[in-house]
Formats: sequence, structure tokens, C-alpha cells
Amino acid sequence: SGVLLSGVADDSAPFNTGLMLVKPSMRVGSRGLSVLRHCDWTRESGFCRVGAPWAINATHGERLLSMLSAGSRLTHTEVARRLEHTWWLRNNSWHFIGGEADQGLFWFVPYIELGVGT
Repeated sequence: SGVLLSGVADDSAPFNTGLMLVKPSMRVGSRGLSVLRHCDWTRESGFCRVGAPWAINATHGERLLSMLSAGSRLTHTEVARRLEHTWWLRNNSWHFIGGEADQGLFWFVPYIELGVGT
């Protein structure tokens, strides 16, 4: 399987690092380290200025829903509802708990940027 990361959203973050399954990957790990070393982070656009959550949801929403529902027994509609209730989407902000740290990084690199999460 090409899936390298699995987790769920909570009330704050679209990806909660408190409970996750990780399949180690040099590609993902190297990219994560590169992001930490070279990219900035803002409340408005996250790591590497990837964009505001509403813009990301508009352009990548279907792909993200497919990845998240594949790793659960939830439908796209149920996953969308959960994401809509996160701080990330409710407030169109990366300023959620851990958004500038682990939870933001694990949402950005494997899911948004590389598409290897579920």
C-alpha cells in the first residue's frame, strides 16, 4: 500500500498526532525535516505558505476526503462534517493546537503535499 500515515481529526486539528499509525518513509521524513528547516509558518497560510484552509479545502477537498474516508469506515459526508468542525476549517486558520508544530506538519506534508495519508 502507498499509505504511510493514518489518523483522525479532533475538535481542533484536522490530524491529531495523539493517536496515529505511521509507516516510516525516507521521502516523507526528509520532506518533513526540510519543511522544518526551510519553510516559514503563518496562522493564515500554514507551512511553506501552502494556503488558507478554505482555499486548500476548495482545491484539494475531494482528494483529502477520499484519503481520510479510505482509512476509516466513514463516508465522504461524515468525514467532511468532521473536518468542518475542526478549528482549522471553522476559523480558516492554521492557528489550531499544534498547527505550528506536529499536528500542522503531519497534516501538511503527508496529506496536503504528498497525498500519502489515510
